[in-house]
Amino acid sequence: MSMEEAEDIQQTPQSQQLQQMLDLERSIKTYFASLTAKQLELKQNREMVKDAYSNDETYISHEEKVKEAKMIAEKTKDQIEKVPSVVEAKKNIREIQEDVKEMQKALSGFLLQYHKVSGVTHIMVRDGEEYQIIEQAKLVKKKGE
Repeated sequence: MSMEEAEDIQQTPQSQQLQQMLDLERSIKTYFASLTAKQLELKQNREMVKDAYSNDETYISHEEKVKEAKMIAEKTKDQIEKVPSVVEAKKNIREIQEDVKEMQKALSGFLLQYHKVSGVTHIMVRDGEEYQIIEQAKLVKKKGE
């Protein structure tokens, strides 16, 4: 028996889990570095395009005309938003948006629980409409304490 075979036999589930965790951590760091580099490249390209616009006299002239038109439209919008029926509709929109957000959060909890209990990654919600259950995680920078 070779030395490698002996090491493979001796690996415990705990050491395999540790190795898997280290491999995942290495992958996360590699992807994070690649993502950061792509984001920088994207920023540089956006700045190049922005500079091209800001150095074009025709574009600058048209932008000034657009700003004037937007100011007029904004004044008109402000007048419309003072109409009582519009004020009430905007209030209803905010309430409904909050309800939708709460309902989506509850649905998410139910779906995660359903997935955990059943092991199934899809569900029929309406007649013949099948939906996939997905879990998503994202990396958020830790705030200083």
